[in-house]
Amino acid sequence: MGKKISDNPTAAEMMQAAEAARLIASLGIVPPDGPLADAAKALADVVDKAGVLTLPDRFNTAFSGVGWVTCGSMPTEAMESAIALKTAGRAVDAEQLLADIFDEPTLRFLIMRSHRFHKVYERKPQLEEAKALFLEGRYLAATPLLLMASDGLAYDVGGFSVFSEHADLTAFDSIVGHPTGLPALIGLIRAPRTKTTGDPISIPYRHGILHGRDSGYGNRIACAKAWHLFQALVDWAQEKAAEPDRIAVQKRKASQSFGDIIDEAVSSAARRDAEKKALDAWTARDLPGLPDSLEPGSPEEALHDYLVGWGSGNFMLMSSRSINLVGKSAGKLAYEARRDARGLKLTDFRILRFEDNTPSSSRAETMLTFETSTGRREMQLSIGVMLDLGKDGIHLRGPQARWQVMGHALHEARTRLGEAGES
Repeated sequence: MGKKISDNPTAAEMMQAAEAARLIASLGIVPPDGPLADAAKALADVVDKAGVLTLPDRFNTAFSGVGWVTCGSMPTEAMESAIALKTAGRAVDAEQLLADIFDEPTLRFLIMRSHRFHKVYERKPQLEEAKALFLEGRYLAATPLLLMASDGLAYDVGGFSVFSEHADLTAFDSIVGHPTGLPALIGLIRAPRTKTTGDPISIPYRHGILHGRDSGYGNRIACAKAWHLFQALVDWAQEKAAEPDRIAVQKRKASQSFGDIIDEAVSSAARRDAEKKALDAWTARDLPGLPDSLEPGSPEEALHDYLVGWGSGNFMLMSSRSINLVGKSAGKLAYEARRDARGLKLTDFRILRFEDNTPSSSRAETMLTFETSTGRREMQLSIGVMLDLGKDGIHLRGPQARWQVMGHALHEARTRLGEAGES
Protein backbone atom coordinates (compact mmCIF):
# COMPACT_ATOMS: atom_id res chain seq x y z
CA MET A 1 0.00 0.00 0.00
CA GLY A 2 1.41 3.38 -0.99
CA LYS A 3 2.37 6.12 1.42
CA LYS A 4 -0.41 8.32 0.05
CA ILE A 5 -4.07 7.60 -0.62
CA SER A 6 -3.50 8.91 -4.14
CA ASP A 7 -1.15 5.93 -4.61
CA ASN A 8 -4.14 3.56 -4.28
CA PRO A 9 -4.78 1.72 -7.58
CA THR A 10 -8.05 3.49 -8.44
CA ALA A 11 -6.79 6.97 -7.57
CA ALA A 12 -3.45 6.36 -9.30
CA GLU A 13 -5.20 5.29 -12.51
CA MET A 14 -7.33 8.43 -12.52
CA MET A 15 -4.29 10.60 -11.86
CA GLN A 16 -2.51 8.97 -14.80
CA ALA A 17 -5.58 9.59 -16.95
CA ALA A 18 -5.55 13.22 -15.86
CA GLU A 19 -1.91 13.55 -16.94
CA ALA A 20 -2.80 11.95 -20.29
CA ALA A 21 -5.60 14.47 -20.76
CA ARG A 22 -3.25 17.36 -20.04
CA LEU A 23 -0.73 16.00 -22.55
CA ILE A 24 -3.35 15.56 -25.28
CA ALA A 25 -4.62 19.11 -24.67
CA SER A 26 -1.10 20.59 -24.74
CA LEU A 27 -0.27 18.90 -28.05
CA GLY A 28 -3.44 20.23 -29.68
CA ILE A 29 -4.04 16.98 -31.59
CA VAL A 30 -7.62 16.35 -30.55
CA PRO A 31 -10.10 16.38 -33.47
CA PRO A 32 -13.46 18.12 -32.97
CA ASP A 33 -15.44 14.86 -33.01
CA GLY A 34 -15.07 11.13 -33.25
CA PRO A 35 -13.81 8.41 -30.84
CA LEU A 36 -10.61 10.27 -29.94
CA ALA A 37 -12.55 13.42 -29.13
CA ASP A 38 -14.88 11.39 -26.91
CA ALA A 39 -11.90 9.80 -25.19
CA ALA A 40 -10.26 13.19 -24.65
CA LYS A 41 -13.48 14.56 -23.18
CA ALA A 42 -13.64 11.60 -20.79
CA LEU A 43 -10.05 12.16 -19.75
CA ALA A 44 -10.65 15.91 -19.33
CA ASP A 45 -13.42 15.00 -16.91
CA VAL A 46 -10.77 13.26 -14.82
CA VAL A 47 -8.71 16.47 -14.80
CA ASP A 48 -11.67 18.28 -13.26
CA LYS A 49 -11.63 15.70 -10.49
CA ALA A 50 -7.86 15.78 -9.95
CA GLY A 51 -8.27 18.14 -6.99
CA VAL A 52 -10.77 15.74 -5.45
CA LEU A 53 -8.29 12.88 -5.88
CA THR A 54 -5.69 14.68 -3.77
CA LEU A 55 -8.23 15.87 -1.18
CA PRO A 56 -7.97 12.78 1.10
CA ASP A 57 -4.20 13.19 1.43
CA ARG A 58 -4.46 16.95 1.93
CA PHE A 59 -7.12 16.51 4.61
CA ASN A 60 -5.26 13.80 6.50
CA THR A 61 -2.09 15.89 6.44
CA ALA A 62 -3.89 19.01 7.69
CA PHE A 63 -5.63 17.20 10.56
CA SER A 64 -3.00 14.62 11.43
CA GLY A 65 -3.01 13.87 15.14
CA VAL A 66 -6.17 15.78 16.06
CA GLY A 67 -8.84 13.11 15.49
CA TRP A 68 -10.20 13.71 11.99
CA VAL A 69 -9.45 11.53 8.95
CA THR A 70 -10.83 11.19 5.45
CA CYS A 71 -13.63 8.71 4.94
CA GLY A 72 -16.12 8.32 2.13
CA SER A 73 -19.04 9.64 4.17
CA MET A 74 -17.47 13.05 4.82
CA PRO A 75 -18.78 15.82 2.51
CA THR A 76 -15.99 17.02 0.23
CA GLU A 77 -17.07 20.66 0.48
CA ALA A 78 -16.79 20.56 4.27
CA MET A 79 -13.37 18.96 4.01
CA GLU A 80 -12.13 21.63 1.60
CA SER A 81 -13.52 24.40 3.81
CA ALA A 82 -11.94 22.86 6.91
CA ILE A 83 -8.55 22.67 5.21
CA ALA A 84 -8.83 26.34 4.20
CA LEU A 85 -9.67 27.38 7.77
CA LYS A 86 -6.84 25.30 9.22
CA THR A 87 -4.38 26.72 6.71
CA ALA A 88 -5.51 30.24 7.64
CA GLY A 89 -4.71 29.55 11.29
CA ARG A 90 -8.34 29.10 12.34
CA ALA A 91 -8.04 25.56 13.71
CA VAL A 92 -10.88 25.99 16.23
CA ASP A 93 -13.27 27.14 13.50
CA ALA A 94 -12.17 24.22 11.32
CA GLU A 95 -13.03 21.72 14.03
CA GLN A 96 -16.39 23.36 14.69
CA LEU A 97 -17.19 23.12 10.99
CA LEU A 98 -16.35 19.41 10.97
CA ALA A 99 -18.42 18.82 14.10
CA ASP A 100 -21.37 20.52 12.35
CA ILE A 101 -21.43 17.62 9.86
CA PHE A 102 -23.13 15.49 12.50
CA ASP A 103 -26.64 16.88 12.44
CA GLU A 104 -29.78 14.81 13.02
CA PRO A 105 -30.30 13.61 9.39
CA THR A 106 -26.64 12.61 9.08
CA LEU A 107 -26.70 10.66 12.34
CA ARG A 108 -29.99 8.99 11.44
CA PHE A 109 -28.58 7.84 8.10
CA LEU A 110 -25.32 6.72 9.71
CA ILE A 111 -27.17 4.55 12.23
CA MET A 112 -29.29 3.08 9.44
CA ARG A 113 -26.18 2.26 7.38
CA SER A 114 -24.62 0.52 10.36
CA HIS A 115 -27.55 -1.91 10.74
CA ARG A 116 -26.17 -4.40 8.24
CA PHE A 117 -23.06 -5.00 10.33
CA HIS A 118 -24.50 -5.46 13.82
CA LYS A 119 -24.99 -8.99 15.13
CA VAL A 120 -27.17 -7.79 18.00
CA TYR A 121 -30.24 -5.61 17.53
CA GLU A 122 -29.76 -4.08 20.98
CA ARG A 123 -26.97 -1.85 19.65
CA LYS A 124 -29.51 0.23 17.70
CA PRO A 125 -31.21 1.60 20.86
CA GLN A 126 -27.73 2.32 22.21
CA LEU A 127 -26.91 4.40 19.14
CA GLU A 128 -30.30 6.11 19.15
CA GLU A 129 -29.69 7.09 22.76
CA ALA A 130 -26.24 8.42 21.87
CA LYS A 131 -27.80 10.45 19.05
CA ALA A 132 -30.43 11.96 21.34
CA LEU A 133 -27.84 12.78 24.00
CA PHE A 134 -25.50 14.39 21.45
CA LEU A 135 -28.23 16.56 19.95
CA GLU A 136 -29.26 17.61 23.47
CA GLY A 137 -25.67 18.60 24.28
CA ARG A 138 -25.22 15.85 26.88
CA TYR A 139 -21.77 14.84 25.72
CA LEU A 140 -20.59 13.20 28.95
CA ALA A 141 -23.22 10.49 28.52
CA ALA A 142 -23.08 10.16 24.72
CA THR A 143 -19.35 9.65 24.22
CA PRO A 144 -18.89 6.39 26.21
CA LEU A 145 -21.88 4.86 24.37
CA LEU A 146 -20.23 5.62 21.04
CA LEU A 147 -16.89 4.17 22.09
CA MET A 148 -18.62 0.96 23.18
CA ALA A 149 -20.69 0.78 20.00
CA SER A 150 -17.56 1.26 17.90
CA ASP A 151 -15.80 -1.56 19.69
CA GLY A 152 -18.81 -3.84 19.24
CA LEU A 153 -19.21 -3.04 15.56
CA ALA A 154 -15.56 -3.81 14.82
CA TYR A 155 -15.83 -7.09 16.70
CA ASP A 156 -18.92 -8.06 14.72
CA VAL A 157 -17.12 -7.34 11.44
CA GLY A 158 -13.56 -8.42 12.10
CA GLY A 159 -13.67 -10.47 15.28
CA PHE A 160 -11.35 -8.15 17.19
CA SER A 161 -11.45 -5.15 19.47
CA VAL A 162 -10.98 -2.01 17.44
CA PHE A 163 -8.81 -0.65 20.25
CA SER A 164 -6.45 -3.63 20.27
CA GLU A 165 -2.89 -3.09 19.04
CA HIS A 166 -3.41 -6.08 16.75
CA ALA A 167 -6.58 -4.75 15.07
CA ASP A 168 -6.22 -4.79 11.27
CA LEU A 169 -8.23 -1.84 9.99
CA THR A 170 -6.67 -1.65 6.53
CA ALA A 171 -8.51 -2.41 3.30
CA PHE A 172 -7.30 -2.76 -0.29
CA ASP A 173 -7.72 0.29 -2.52
CA SER A 174 -9.54 2.10 0.28
CA ILE A 175 -9.52 5.68 1.50
CA VAL A 176 -10.63 5.03 5.06
CA GLY A 177 -8.64 1.78 5.25
CA HIS A 178 -5.38 3.49 4.25
CA PRO A 179 -2.75 3.67 7.03
CA THR A 180 -3.27 7.44 7.22
CA GLY A 181 -7.03 6.95 7.69
CA LEU A 182 -8.85 4.79 10.23
CA PRO A 183 -5.69 2.98 11.45
CA ALA A 184 -4.13 6.34 12.32
CA LEU A 185 -7.34 7.53 14.00
CA ILE A 186 -7.53 4.40 16.15
CA GLY A 187 -3.86 4.74 17.06
CA LEU A 188 -4.66 8.18 18.43
CA ILE A 189 -7.86 7.29 20.28
CA ARG A 190 -6.40 4.18 21.94
CA ALA A 191 -3.34 6.04 23.24
CA PRO A 192 -2.44 5.11 26.85
CA ARG A 193 -3.81 7.44 29.52
CA THR A 194 -1.89 6.74 32.71
CA LYS A 195 -2.85 9.77 34.80
CA THR A 196 -6.20 10.79 36.25
CA THR A 197 -7.07 14.31 35.13
CA GLY A 198 -10.01 16.64 34.71
CA ASP A 199 -8.29 18.77 32.08
CA PRO A 200 -10.44 19.41 28.99
CA ILE A 201 -9.66 17.11 26.06
CA SER A 202 -10.87 17.31 22.47
CA ILE A 203 -10.01 13.72 21.57
CA PRO A 204 -12.22 10.87 22.89
CA TYR A 205 -9.43 8.75 24.35
CA ARG A 206 -10.94 5.32 24.85
CA HIS A 207 -8.81 4.17 27.77
CA GLY A 208 -8.95 7.51 29.54
CA ILE A 209 -12.74 7.77 29.28
CA LEU A 210 -13.87 4.19 29.86
CA HIS A 211 -11.32 3.59 32.63
CA GLY A 212 -12.19 6.82 34.42
CA ARG A 213 -8.88 8.61 33.94
CA ASP A 214 -10.16 11.44 31.73
CA SER A 215 -13.20 13.35 32.95
CA GLY A 216 -12.78 16.45 30.78
CA TYR A 217 -14.26 14.93 27.61
CA GLY A 218 -17.75 16.39 27.99
CA ASN A 219 -17.62 18.78 25.04
CA ARG A 220 -19.08 18.84 21.54
CA ILE A 221 -15.80 18.42 19.65
CA ALA A 222 -14.72 15.29 21.53
CA CYS A 223 -18.16 13.75 21.14
CA ALA A 224 -18.34 14.63 17.43
CA LYS A 225 -15.01 12.85 16.98
CA ALA A 226 -16.50 9.78 18.66
CA TRP A 227 -19.29 9.90 16.06
CA HIS A 228 -16.61 10.37 13.40
CA LEU A 229 -14.86 7.21 14.64
CA PHE A 230 -18.11 5.29 14.31
CA GLN A 231 -18.67 6.82 10.86
CA ALA A 232 -15.19 5.75 9.73
CA LEU A 233 -15.80 2.22 11.04
CA VAL A 234 -19.05 1.88 9.09
CA ASP A 235 -17.27 3.06 5.93
CA TRP A 236 -14.44 0.61 6.64
CA ALA A 237 -16.89 -2.25 7.18
CA GLN A 238 -18.55 -1.51 3.82
CA GLU A 239 -15.22 -1.35 2.00
CA LYS A 240 -13.98 -4.49 3.75
CA ALA A 241 -17.08 -6.35 2.57
CA ALA A 242 -16.43 -5.19 -1.01
CA GLU A 243 -12.67 -5.83 -0.86
CA PRO A 244 -12.72 -9.13 -2.82
CA ASP A 245 -14.62 -7.45 -5.66
CA ARG A 246 -12.14 -4.55 -5.78
CA ILE A 247 -9.21 -6.98 -5.91
CA ALA A 248 -10.88 -8.86 -8.76
CA VAL A 249 -11.49 -5.60 -10.66
CA GLN A 250 -7.86 -4.61 -10.22
CA LYS A 251 -6.70 -7.96 -11.61
CA ARG A 252 -9.01 -7.53 -14.58
CA LYS A 253 -7.72 -4.03 -15.26
CA ALA A 254 -4.15 -5.27 -15.12
CA SER A 255 -4.89 -7.44 -18.17
CA GLN A 256 -6.64 -4.69 -20.15
CA SER A 257 -5.15 -3.03 -23.20
CA PHE A 258 -4.91 0.75 -23.48
CA GLY A 259 -7.78 0.65 -25.98
CA ASP A 260 -9.95 -1.19 -23.47
CA ILE A 261 -9.17 1.44 -20.86
CA ILE A 262 -10.07 4.27 -23.25
CA ASP A 263 -13.34 2.54 -24.24
CA GLU A 264 -14.23 2.12 -20.58
CA ALA A 265 -13.44 5.78 -19.89
CA VAL A 266 -15.71 6.87 -22.76
CA SER A 267 -18.56 4.61 -21.55
CA SER A 268 -18.18 5.88 -17.99
CA ALA A 269 -18.21 9.48 -19.15
CA ALA A 270 -21.40 8.90 -21.17
CA ARG A 271 -23.06 7.24 -18.18
CA ARG A 272 -22.06 10.07 -15.85
CA ASP A 273 -23.40 12.61 -18.36
CA ALA A 274 -26.76 10.81 -18.47
CA GLU A 275 -26.86 10.61 -14.68
CA LYS A 276 -26.08 14.32 -14.37
CA LYS A 277 -28.89 15.22 -16.76
CA ALA A 278 -31.31 13.08 -14.76
CA LEU A 279 -30.24 14.69 -11.50
CA ASP A 280 -30.44 18.20 -12.98
CA ALA A 281 -33.97 17.47 -14.22
CA TRP A 282 -35.17 16.08 -10.88
CA THR A 283 -37.71 18.07 -8.88
CA ALA A 284 -39.16 17.21 -5.49
CA ARG A 285 -42.82 16.23 -5.26
CA ASP A 286 -45.21 16.58 -2.35
CA LEU A 287 -48.23 14.39 -3.06
CA PRO A 288 -51.46 14.23 -1.00
CA GLY A 289 -51.43 10.43 -1.39
CA LEU A 290 -50.61 7.81 -3.98
CA PRO A 291 -51.52 8.73 -7.57
CA ASP A 292 -54.12 6.63 -9.35
CA SER A 293 -51.49 5.39 -11.79
CA LEU A 294 -48.19 4.27 -10.26
CA GLU A 295 -45.14 5.04 -12.34
CA PRO A 296 -43.02 1.90 -12.88
CA GLY A 297 -39.68 2.11 -11.09
CA SER A 298 -40.85 4.87 -8.74
CA PRO A 299 -40.59 5.13 -4.94
CA GLU A 300 -44.37 5.24 -4.54
CA GLU A 301 -44.71 2.00 -6.51
CA ALA A 302 -42.18 0.33 -4.19
CA LEU A 303 -44.09 1.47 -1.09
CA HIS A 304 -47.42 0.30 -2.53
CA ASP A 305 -46.03 -3.16 -3.35
CA TYR A 306 -44.46 -3.45 0.11
CA LEU A 307 -47.71 -2.65 1.92
CA VAL A 308 -49.80 -4.84 -0.41
CA GLY A 309 -47.40 -7.72 0.20
CA TRP A 310 -47.56 -7.16 3.95
CA GLY A 311 -51.34 -7.04 4.05
CA SER A 312 -51.88 -10.03 1.75
CA GLY A 313 -49.21 -12.21 3.27
CA ASN A 314 -47.25 -12.19 0.00
CA PHE A 315 -43.85 -12.05 1.66
CA MET A 316 -41.95 -12.58 -1.60
CA LEU A 317 -43.49 -9.34 -2.92
CA MET A 318 -42.88 -7.61 0.39
CA SER A 319 -39.25 -8.73 0.55
CA SER A 320 -38.59 -7.73 -3.07
CA ARG A 321 -39.37 -4.16 -2.02
CA SER A 322 -37.43 -4.27 1.28
CA ILE A 323 -34.05 -2.61 1.69
CA ASN A 324 -31.31 -5.17 1.10
CA LEU A 325 -27.89 -3.72 1.90
CA VAL A 326 -26.06 -7.02 2.24
CA GLY A 327 -27.24 -8.88 -0.85
CA LYS A 328 -29.38 -11.51 0.88
CA SER A 329 -31.18 -14.03 -1.29
CA ALA A 330 -34.86 -13.54 -2.15
CA GLY A 331 -35.76 -16.60 -0.08
CA LYS A 332 -33.86 -15.35 2.95
CA LEU A 333 -35.51 -11.93 2.74
CA ALA A 334 -38.97 -13.50 2.39
CA TYR A 335 -38.33 -15.70 5.42
CA GLU A 336 -37.26 -12.68 7.48
CA ALA A 337 -40.29 -10.66 6.32
CA ARG A 338 -42.63 -13.49 7.33
CA ARG A 339 -40.89 -13.83 10.70
CA ASP A 340 -40.87 -10.10 11.46
CA ALA A 341 -44.50 -9.62 10.37
CA ARG A 342 -45.79 -12.47 12.55
CA GLY A 343 -48.63 -11.20 14.71
CA LEU A 344 -48.84 -7.88 12.81
CA LYS A 345 -52.04 -8.40 10.83
CA LEU A 346 -52.25 -5.44 8.46
CA THR A 347 -55.81 -5.17 7.13
CA ASP A 348 -55.75 -1.81 5.37
CA PHE A 349 -53.49 1.15 4.61
CA ARG A 350 -53.82 4.71 3.36
CA ILE A 351 -51.12 7.08 2.20
CA LEU A 352 -51.76 10.49 3.77
CA ARG A 353 -48.79 12.20 2.19
CA PHE A 354 -45.88 11.19 -0.04
CA GLU A 355 -42.91 13.52 -0.48
CA ASP A 356 -39.50 13.37 -2.08
CA ASN A 357 -36.66 14.47 0.20
CA THR A 358 -33.73 14.03 -2.20
CA PRO A 359 -33.28 12.36 -5.60
CA SER A 360 -32.53 9.12 -3.74
CA SER A 361 -34.95 9.24 -0.80
CA SER A 362 -38.66 9.74 -0.21
CA ARG A 363 -40.92 9.55 2.82
CA ALA A 364 -44.57 8.68 3.25
CA GLU A 365 -46.98 9.43 6.07
CA THR A 366 -49.22 6.38 6.25
CA MET A 367 -52.28 5.29 8.20
CA LEU A 368 -52.06 1.57 8.85
CA THR A 369 -54.95 -0.51 10.19
CA PHE A 370 -54.22 -3.65 12.22
CA GLU A 371 -56.38 -6.40 13.61
CA THR A 372 -55.18 -6.91 17.19
CA SER A 373 -56.15 -9.00 20.19
CA THR A 374 -58.23 -6.08 21.44
CA GLY A 375 -59.82 -5.19 18.13
CA ARG A 376 -59.15 -2.85 15.22
CA ARG A 377 -56.30 -0.37 15.69
CA GLU A 378 -55.19 2.49 13.43
CA MET A 379 -51.64 3.78 13.55
CA GLN A 380 -50.02 6.69 11.75
CA LEU A 381 -46.51 5.72 10.71
CA SER A 382 -43.79 7.47 8.74
CA ILE A 383 -42.03 5.15 6.28
CA GLY A 384 -38.90 5.92 4.29
CA VAL A 385 -38.07 4.71 0.77
CA MET A 386 -34.51 4.72 -0.56
CA LEU A 387 -32.94 4.33 -3.98
CA ASP A 388 -30.52 1.44 -4.34
CA LEU A 389 -27.82 2.99 -6.52
CA GLY A 390 -26.54 -0.43 -7.55
CA LYS A 391 -23.40 -1.11 -9.53
CA ASP A 392 -24.63 0.04 -12.94
CA GLY A 393 -25.09 3.73 -12.20
CA ILE A 394 -27.90 5.96 -11.02
CA HIS A 395 -31.43 5.32 -12.29
CA LEU A 396 -33.99 7.57 -10.60
CA ARG A 397 -37.04 6.18 -12.40
CA GLY A 398 -37.87 3.41 -14.85
CA PRO A 399 -37.29 -0.35 -15.19
CA GLN A 400 -33.67 -0.19 -13.97
CA ALA A 401 -34.47 1.87 -10.87
CA ARG A 402 -34.54 -0.09 -7.61
CA TRP A 403 -36.47 1.67 -4.86
CA GLN A 404 -36.59 -0.12 -1.51
CA VAL A 405 -38.58 0.43 1.69
CA MET A 406 -36.59 0.99 4.87
CA GLY A 407 -37.00 -1.79 7.40
CA HIS A 408 -38.04 0.17 10.49
CA ALA A 409 -41.81 -0.01 9.84
CA LEU A 410 -42.27 -3.57 11.13
CA HIS A 411 -40.29 -2.95 14.29
CA GLU A 412 -41.97 0.36 15.07
CA ALA A 413 -45.45 -1.09 14.52
CA ARG A 414 -44.65 -4.03 16.81
CA THR A 415 -43.20 -1.74 19.49
CA ARG A 416 -46.17 0.61 19.51
CA LEU A 417 -48.74 -2.19 19.52
CA GLY A 418 -46.82 -3.94 22.28
CA GLU A 419 -46.69 -0.81 24.40
CA ALA A 420 -50.47 -0.56 24.04
CA GLY A 421 -50.90 -4.25 24.94
CA GLU A 422 -52.45 -4.99 21.56
CA SER A 423 -49.91 -7.24 19.86
